[in-house]
Amino acid sequence: MGHLRGKHGKHLSKEVVYWCVTVPSIWGDRAKQQMKACMHRAGLIQSGSGVDGSSLPPIMALEPEAASIYCQQQCKHANLLASDKFMV
Repeated sequence: MGHLRGKHGKHLSKEVVYWCVTVPSIWGDRAKQQMKACMHRAGLIQSGSGVDGSSLPPIMALEPEAASIYCQQQCKHANLLASDKFMV
């Protein structure tokens, strides 16, 4: 949060942050739940115990999907054609 506040202003609070965490595509539901539990314990997201983290549910994005979206955004600047292929 210190880094985010330094970049976006001291008024930023963790209660309004919408967390998106990338996870390996081989992770199952149990591993994803453990990641969410770690986010609770770290105070990033609210839990039933009254932690003052974000009230917004975290997004779990698979790493290959996140990389693909990034590549698609960069393709706009690389003058690639619709028929071109890229590999993640």
